[in-house]
Amino acid sequence: VTNDALYTNATIALNVDTGKLIWHYQHLANDYWDLDWAFERQIMDIPVNGEMRKVVANVGKSGILEGLDAATGEYLFSVDSGVQNVVAAINPKTGKKTINPDTQPGNADSYLICPSAVGARSWPPAGYNPETYRLFIPLTEGCFQAGTEGGPFLMTGVNIIPAIFPASKDGKLGRLQAIDLKNQTLSWTYRQQTPLVSSLLATGGGLVFSGDLEPSIKAFDEDTGKVLWHQSLDDTPSAGLVSYGVGPTQYIVVVVGQSNNHVRDWTGVSDYYAKANEWDVEPRPAGKGASIVVFALSR
Repeated sequence: VTNDALYTNATIALNVDTGKLIWHYQHLANDYWDLDWAFERQIMDIPVNGEMRKVVANVGKSGILEGLDAATGEYLFSVDSGVQNVVAAINPKTGKKTINPDTQPGNADSYLICPSAVGARSWPPAGYNPETYRLFIPLTEGCFQAGTEGGPFLMTGVNIIPAIFPASKDGKLGRLQAIDLKNQTLSWTYRQQTPLVSSLLATGGGLVFSGDLEPSIKAFDEDTGKVLWHQSLDDTPSAGLVSYGVGPTQYIVVVVGQSNNHVRDWTGVSDYYAKANEWDVEPRPAGKGASIVVFALSR
């Protein structure tokens, strides 16, 4: 397919009263590797080139964050998390992508496509602290080997099999990536063996919570990325993390044991990687089923 497939991988703004299209911006045209920009959009007031702007920001499967003017759709900036090889360059004025010629579909040779269609970024929502202008993204490192092995992928006719992201040969697939939106740059990175499968929750107290396939829940120091607390769970925390207060006590809540496509995909892919590379991986416990798990935070 050679057309742009307009409105796929796009952010659009509609008039809520009439349904009229106000503006649109296509993040990635002619997306033959299924690198959707399909996840939540967040509206935030942040400084861009010294001026406060109302920005609508989102992160696609590629792990690239992009910011647009919320009123007009004007392209403002991109921040690449460094987990993809399909986009070789981004025009700093328009956001137009230059595609890496080594990732054009074909079956003549073997080549690497990062991320895979499972996505470095997928369903679990990002967390944002508007007081510090920090965004926290749940990422997973994984690729395709395309070309000569495997089975056909979507309509491309290209053969694919799962492949390791080059930097993940240490067996660490999960990544919590902090982004400094005040300067539109990457901040700290925390890498771990198991993929992240819950939303990320940023709190006013400077904590960031995540859940993963271990299964466990962790609390991080927002400033440094240091793990402050780690608690094992009896099933997968495949849901949004919620915080609420009752009287003087603050609670963290997560639903566990309810699977979804993201959990199933990364369970299968991470098991495939571990077996193919003979990683020493702790076996996941048999899940005990759906439940609501609540933790009280000490002061």
